[in-house]
Amino acid sequence: MSPPERSCGQLKGRQIIEAKRLIEKRQQLGPSSPNAAQIKPPTSSYSLVRTYQKEVERQRKMVLKAEHAHQRLLLVVQGLKKLFADENFVTLLRAEGLDTLPKYLAERITHFEGAPA
Repeated sequence: MSPPERSCGQLKGRQIIEAKRLIEKRQQLGPSSPNAAQIKPPTSSYSLVRTYQKEVERQRKMVLKAEHAHQRLLLVVQGLKKLFADENFVTLLRAEGLDTLPKYLAERITHFEGAPA
């Protein structure tokens, strides 16, 4: 879905259709939806626009959170890569029985092997 134009704050053509589909989809989910009690069918074009804009803002925030989490993961992976480059650290981990990593992290660290630390 494309976000509404920010200059005028109104939906146009295709965006109205997408907003209606979103509302219909939410109504079909019924009680299983976590926000089912909060979802009410819009009674006017104004409420339809507000519903659409709230959903766009919710999705925008979700994207920002995902980007933040991705940046934190990259920081952790780069730190682990530096630590695993130190043979003394790896020997200490082996001696303590901590020589395994979750598969996903191990793959990420080996993926970054060629990248500068």
